[in-house]
Amino acid sequence: MSSVGSDARLEWLRAGTVDGNLSNNQAGLLLPGSYLPHADACGDATAAPPMISWAPLFGRPAAAVVAGDVRANENIALTAIHTLFAREHNRIVAALPRALTESVKFATTARTLASVIRLNTGVAVRPNTFKVAAQ
Repeated sequence: MSSVGSDARLEWLRAGTVDGNLSNNQAGLLLPGSYLPHADACGDATAAPPMISWAPLFGRPAAAVVAGDVRANENIALTAIHTLFAREHNRIVAALPRALTESVKFATTARTLASVIRLNTGVAVRPNTFKVAAQ
């Protein structure tokens, strides 16, 4: 199972109809109550993208949250990070001009967040890690 999101996973996570056509989905992500969706958020939990589950979720696949990374249920910190970035995604989408198409809004937001993630992991974390390791 790859941790990289697929088009099918992306379509399930985006608000709108799950029909195999990404072009008719909304730019925002499915976040019921501002939290990551559980596997049964679209009805049938067995139709949700597969997620790696840890012990408390065994036998309860509908309780797993669905995110772009299959490992999002492995620990609470990873789930929290995915939730924060999904919320930020929807915040940016809401701030974009209404005249833009949903696909342009989604692509713009995805590029923006990818840059933020690269900046935070590449500049903020790595130098501190090397600094601590050198001491």
